[in-house]
Amino acid sequence: MYAMARGDTGVIKARKVFDTMTQRNVVTWNSMLAMYLRLGCVDEGQGTFDVMLERNGVSWTTMIARCMHSGKSRQVLALCHQMWRARVEVDEMKRSSIASWTTVITGLAKLGRGSEAFDVFCSMLSVGEGERVPDEVTFLRVLCACSNTGMVNEGRHYFKYMTQAYDIEPRIEHYGCFVDLLNHVGLQDKAYELIGTMSLKPNKAVWGALLGGYRIHRNIKLASYVGDNLISKLKPIEAVIGYFTLLSNAYASADRWVDVANVRQKMVEMGVKKPLGHSQIQVNGVIH
Repeated sequence: MYAMARGDTGVIKARKVFDTMTQRNVVTWNSMLAMYLRLGCVDEGQGTFDVMLERNGVSWTTMIARCMHSGKSRQVLALCHQMWRARVEVDEMKRSSIASWTTVITGLAKLGRGSEAFDVFCSMLSVGEGERVPDEVTFLRVLCACSNTGMVNEGRHYFKYMTQAYDIEPRIEHYGCFVDLLNHVGLQDKAYELIGTMSLKPNKAVWGALLGGYRIHRNIKLASYVGDNLISKLKPIEAVIGYFTLLSNAYASADRWVDVANVRQKMVEMGVKKPLGHSQIQVNGVIH
């Protein structure tokens, strides 16, 4: 009860009860472990975990979940390996939910293994209804798999299929993913036509995907046309900055330096600046 309470008072009282116990079992230890990690007391949680005489699947899962949410990928893998060495059996899923299916599809899509992602998706559709009915997030991940692997026909099919079969209206993210797919395979004209048929107002992510494709495939004429017709529509100012940056990069990739200078001059006139670049590195599982 104290461990579930918020604030320092709950921690102090829970610890006092814990310290006065003459016998402690794994459930008691897990309560303390979960309390520390839930409140962000990572050092205390790690210390508790290290001195536990008995650990069960809940103990390991609690630690693994905390490391996962903190972005500590190496620690997650290390804990999984230690759990395996400790001969703690993993609790196979008795019933796979739409979230678990979608997670597997997402992982395969990120790795560029589009065919396997589709196989998992088809398996999900074949196992039944209820919790395994695909939702808008599932279809978004399927479209991402198509985009990562350049599977245009499949992407076009599933983009229509989610509305026809499941009455799921495409969100702006679905449109952006499909635009990105068309761009990757050099179908910028089709991507531009798609934006024109959208029932939603295009956002900076959609326009960014479009202009990014123009830069890759050097369709500068159409990029310039899109840019000239968007300058008055992109709001707020961050979107304008993104547009200028992408258009400038598109011109630079084609060695049209006069146009690059003109874009930069427009940025000065409007009082906008290109956002500073930044990089991320991971050291010992921590992102800097």
